[in-house]
Amino acid sequence: MSVKQQCDKALSENENTFNIYVPTEQLAKQLIPYFCNNPIVAKQFGQVQLNWGHNMSDALDFIGRGNADLIMTKENLMVAFKSEYTFNYKTLLAYPDYTAFFISLNEKPKLEKEYFIDKRIGLLDYPSSRSGYILPRTLFKRLNINVDNLDIVQANSHSALRDLLAEGKVDVIASYWKQDDMDRFLENYITPISSKVSGSRWYFKMETENTELVCAINQIIHRHANAQTSPYFKDVESYVEC
Repeated sequence: MSVKQQCDKALSENENTFNIYVPTEQLAKQLIPYFCNNPIVAKQFGQVQLNWGHNMSDALDFIGRGNADLIMTKENLMVAFKSEYTFNYKTLLAYPDYTAFFISLNEKPKLEKEYFIDKRIGLLDYPSSRSGYILPRTLFKRLNINVDNLDIVQANSHSALRDLLAEGKVDVIASYWKQDDMDRFLENYITPISSKVSGSRWYFKMETENTELVCAINQIIHRHANAQTSPYFKDVESYVEC
């Protein structure tokens, strides 16, 4: 079930709500003040609602049914639901492609069936994540491993996965590698699962030629990116000219 975050008070007398869908609560809480304090948003909407959810059913409600004005998600989900064609979603911004890894604390992970059988494996608990859910499970299937027989520990974020590994509660996690991971883990103890995994994108439902709102969104996401410590989320590419 999806949950939501919204502005503390109405932005205007306008009865319309600007509906946004993002994959995590953390991101929703970071973004809500940017949208609530934007003058262009306030002139077109009376309220902003930032929705998030980890389950595929949550994604279906927003991505598959076109229930959001603005969506941050993976390209593969938009393609699967044919949302760009059906609901006229247009790509506004995109984060770079990346490599998915298995990361261990004290040895280099092996992409072999025997390696995973007796391991405690940290994975994300939401099916829309490629690096933390889809790709490792696809590998297990390719290695003819029954996932039900594995010792899988679920986490609700990539940060939580790293905490589990650092605390010794799991032996290996599936995630991406970032520069500050070297402060906690050894770069020699990572093994790529797949390279050139497509990064998340921001999609806007272009029902009208609302270029002022498009550029306001573009500015908001760039301001948010500039405030991030992760180099990955700082590197966001615009697909529109403002």
